[in-house]
Amino acid sequence: MSRPAARLNISITRCPPLPLPGESRLVIADGRWRLESRHRIGGVTPAVATFSGRLADEILRSTVSGQVQMADADSVALLAALRQGRLVDVPADLVAGGAVHGEARITGTLSRAQVAFSAGSENLRTASVP
Repeated sequence: MSRPAARLNISITRCPPLPLPGESRLVIADGRWRLESRHRIGGVTPAVATFSGRLADEILRSTVSGQVQMADADSVALLAALRQGRLVDVPADLVAGGAVHGEARITGTLSRAQVAFSAGSENLRTASVP
């Protein structure tokens, strides 16, 4: 006897405030769920996300764990996309160039997720201050 399972492919192209073009795949089977995504944050930089968990009777009590990894991105273009989406308040002339990368880890439940984020750069250039 086979167990119920579901698969869903998702493409997010219009997601205010920040476009996330790409593909996501959700699999639900055997009381567990898994989401795998490949998107471009703000249409600018690739990001890969993988989340999974165990389903609970109340959906918000379902567990979640996973991570999002953002490859090297043009810092000026990424900040412009995040500013346009009103997600950051960084002056346009503060960063002059370079690449940034980042990672987020998520744990907890759908109603009480905890997120840890880190970002770095080996060549970020800031504007000259007189």
